[in-house]
Amino acid sequence: MYSDTGSTKISVYGLTSKARAIAPQLAHEENSRFLVGTTNLREENEVHLIEVNDEEDDVKCIGIFNHLSEIWSIEPSPVNENLFFTVYNQLGTENAQGTTQFKASLWKLDIEDSSIAEVFELPGHTGEIRRVLWSPADAASTASQTAVSIDESTIRVWKIGESEAQQSSFQSVGETRKLTTGVYSPLHADQIATASETSIRGWDLRNLKKETFCINQAHGIMVRDIDYNPNKDYHLVSGGDDGRVKFWDTRKPDHPIRMFPGHAHWVWSVKFNRQHDQFVLSGSSDTKVKLWHAVTISSSPPTEESTNRTDQLIHTYADHEDSVYSVAWGTSPFVFA
Repeated sequence: MYSDTGSTKISVYGLTSKARAIAPQLAHEENSRFLVGTTNLREENEVHLIEVNDEEDDVKCIGIFNHLSEIWSIEPSPVNENLFFTVYNQLGTENAQGTTQFKASLWKLDIEDSSIAEVFELPGHTGEIRRVLWSPADAASTASQTAVSIDESTIRVWKIGESEAQQSSFQSVGETRKLTTGVYSPLHADQIATASETSIRGWDLRNLKKETFCINQAHGIMVRDIDYNPNKDYHLVSGGDDGRVKFWDTRKPDHPIRMFPGHAHWVWSVKFNRQHDQFVLSGSSDTKVKLWHAVTISSSPPTEESTNRTDQLIHTYADHEDSVYSVAWGTSPFVFA
């Protein structure tokens, strides 16, 4: 855990198991909370709910909840702090091709009972599920929400009810163009972007037959993660196997508008700060987390009176001993994990 309020303060929360998935519990507004999912291959896995006290810079465990399978992605509801999706796989659940089957389920968390209960599973997926995305446009409704699930070759749109999910649209993108991740646009309720191998594509959920933009060869090897700027339309950031962090204007897809050399190995995760989008995080399998200042292409570009008008690396955090697969900003704009 990191708190950057003028001087960087680091709090350590230890896990006994490896983990690849972390996400902020944005529906909880008092302090920054995160859900963490572990990836034990042959043992029971866990979901950890941890909290950072923004005033005391202290991190504590709110609860640990058993989850039988390896957790590859975790997505808390933006409006209900007791609900979250996980993407997971199970040994012994091979599909017809002999590969381990992936599943995505909605869970309800009970802190007092230290348990989670499966609400329902999203049916129909046959390939490796990458992510489930909550629509950011449903903040006014807790009864019905929209979610998008992405596997290797399909995009599925769901209406999420209290006890079931109904698929409202479906699109196959083909077996030769495997999807790796996706992200919802925070400014357009019907827009998402996906990464597939070396390219990034945009989609309108009202008509998934045709992509809205395409960035070919966004990274030289593989695009690992993408994130939309929450405050500036048409802008996103990407990280890839070339170790670079790139910024794009989707209206001008031929070239990035900014690029940071970034890391010595694959960039697994990139995230804009939701309040101050000039701050961007990247995490890599070179074991480092980097905090970038991309002010000239932010929603608040510098003026002549600005003291810091340069796009640059602010700080490198070298506290991890293993690959960093996921980074996340907390509810507070000055806390990240």
